[in-house]
Amino acid sequence: MKQLKFKIQNLKLRHGFTMIELLVAMGVFITIVGVSIGIFVRSLRTQRNIINLMAINNNASLAIEQMAREIRTGQSFSSVGPSILKFTNYQGKDTTYRWNAETEFLERGEGEIFKTITASEVKIKRLQFILSGEEAGDNVPTRITVVLGVGSNQRDLTGILNNIQTTISPRVIQ
Repeated sequence: MKQLKFKIQNLKLRHGFTMIELLVAMGVFITIVGVSIGIFVRSLRTQRNIINLMAINNNASLAIEQMAREIRTGQSFSSVGPSILKFTNYQGKDTTYRWNAETEFLERGEGEIFKTITASEVKIKRLQFILSGEEAGDNVPTRITVVLGVGSNQRDLTGILNNIQTTISPRVIQ
């Protein structure tokens, strides 16, 4: 009877997973973990890119708002080429907004001194000023349309271009 009990207990101890079953289970587990990690890393990278795009758009919007505020109170507008706008600001100073194609920055200048008004990670790919009604006495209110193409210098975002456009009417009627 003791031998029979020993054999029954011994048989119970032998039940378990075979080596093949363990290898298959480990392979499935490793595959699931690998795919999950890949998805997680990709979602982190996408989130970082979205945050960078939002920062770029915010900076470009801030630059356009700065230009619009000064243009609204300006007068005597002229365009020297499609990407340069010259006018007299509310303080009576000659002011110029231009696109520097070499550095891909938006610049503001008084006289010959120009300062960049966009952040270093923002790349201006296109800037165009469209003037209408700039002739004095033509009974057409002056309007300046600003067209801005904004991109990034970051490797993952180099092919993305966001176009922003606004039309500004100066408060001073000529």
